[in-house]
Amino acid sequence: MRPLLLLFVTAVVVYGESSRCTQKLDAGPCMAFFIHYGYDPAKGECVEFVYGGCGGNENNFQTKESCEKACIEGTTE
Repeated sequence: MRPLLLLFVTAVVVYGESSRCTQKLDAGPCMAFFIHYGYDPAKGECVEFVYGGCGGNENNFQTKESCEKACIEGTTE
């Protein structure tokens, strides 16, 4: 039973990260100007975008490294 539970939890975590990374880049409704990073599936890389400071979605990382860790390195394991 435990191996089955572990497999299920792993699948949920991997799916959650991959779907996070396929969301469209979204600056959100606020008007601040923060440089953030998001994964662009068409380019296959993390790209810079302007985040307004609120709202948006989960494809939003404060550093390029954290984006790459979640969206690029996470897909090769």
